[in-house]
Amino acid sequence: MKLLTLSKEIREGKIGDDQLVECLDIQHNQVQLNAMSQIAKKKLCNEKIIEKLRHISQFRDPKVNKLFGIDTLGHLVLPYFEY
Repeated sequence: MKLLTLSKEIREGKIGDDQLVECLDIQHNQVQLNAMSQIAKKKLCNEKIIEKLRHISQFRDPKVNKLFGIDTLGHLVLPYFEY
């Protein structure tokens, strides 16, 4: 499956919970961003998710992980640790 198609399916809620967690390992900003969004929306939380989010929180290189303005994928992980 192409990454943008996967990103769309995640956003539309067509991906199962276990697959969402696995999508956090895919090195594509939109796939990871949409997976994080769905995980938060579904209020999923376990050690595996926390570990993957901690890893993603290190992705702060604006040349590679830039999303919006100066925000990177790593910056967007931080609110997920608040719930």
